[in-house]
Amino acid sequence: MLNYRQLRVLLYRLKRIWGQPVTVRRPNANTHNVQTGVITRAYDEYEVKRAIVMPVTEARKFKYGLTFIAANKNFSYGAYYDQQSRFIIIEKLDLAIVPNADDNIQFRSKTYQIVEVIEYEDDRAFYLLVRRVTSAD
Repeated sequence: MLNYRQLRVLLYRLKRIWGQPVTVRRPNANTHNVQTGVITRAYDEYEVKRAIVMPVTEARKFKYGLTFIAANKNFSYGAYYDQQSRFIIIEKLDLAIVPNADDNIQFRSKTYQIVEVIEYEDDRAFYLLVRRVTSAD
């Protein structure tokens, strides 16, 4: 098992190689305009100077329409979409909050939704799986 010092050195080296600035955005409040139907969302933003951002993995996915799944009839609707996934490691000392699935990550002006949050042993860092659908921009 790694001791604390070795883990801290390892995180430091990874931050030097893969470190990028990211912003963790937590939804704060929604304002609904009944007349126009516009929803304005407010976020609390937490800057992380150096998060370990791994390269993106892109895959083309396909979803069937609900009629195919529910009634098992002939195929009627479906869609291809491109999904990007990446892993981000944030050291606990760099972030004031504990991220959850409601938060999202802003990286290079692209928004990624947090899918999974794993805490490292000894509460040293967060290991985040984030996803983004490219056609959703």
